[in-house]
Amino acid sequence: MENAAEQGIAIAAAMEGVERQWGNEFAGPHTLIENLRDHMFKPSLSTIITENSSVPSVSPSDLVTLAAKKMREYRVNSVVVMTGNMLQGILTSKDLVLRVVAQNLSPEVTLVEKVMTASPDCATLDTSILEALQSMHDRKYRHILVADRRGQIVACLDALQLTHTAISMGAYGANDVANTLVQKFWDSALALHPAEEYDWHSDESRTAASDSAEGKQTPPHVGNAFSF
Repeated sequence: MENAAEQGIAIAAAMEGVERQWGNEFAGPHTLIENLRDHMFKPSLSTIITENSSVPSVSPSDLVTLAAKKMREYRVNSVVVMTGNMLQGILTSKDLVLRVVAQNLSPEVTLVEKVMTASPDCATLDTSILEALQSMHDRKYRHILVADRRGQIVACLDALQLTHTAISMGAYGANDVANTLVQKFWDSALALHPAEEYDWHSDESRTAASDSAEGKQTPPHVGNAFSF
């Protein structure tokens, strides 16, 4: 789970590497790699979000205990923090570990707003899988929220889901004629290792949580990808 975004980017990089290695010597393999890359990464997030998807939410004034219970009820590792229809933040299972348990805070008396990641950005339904993975990789996060055209949160995706989807699409896009090239691609992808271990909560997120606890307002970020 921790390296899923890195692996997704490594897969895309492997495709580009194989393309460069083959060059223009063989038009067929070059075209296959291009098609495979498009098949895996060009689809937008809307293609993997179902209409009846639900995103569990809590309010900033709720106790952390309630947030944890909702995660268990929905079998997810994050909840969105809302005030009415307004997005305030997000709380993940890792927040519970690092910001509650590790800080010796009691979930029975700690408010969600004290330990959540505030003012998150959002991806859109039109954001591609590759763009989402790239954003998560660059910002060292492992979740991404998705908003529809009305600005309503419709999904919370993690790096493992996105990478699994991309790999599945690529597997269905390959055929027997391309076995050799596809094997070469996978060998290249598996040979790439993350350059470093990532702490999936950036210093910026920790600062946001700290400022929130001190009564400061964290300015919202501008971007097309939500990460935390």
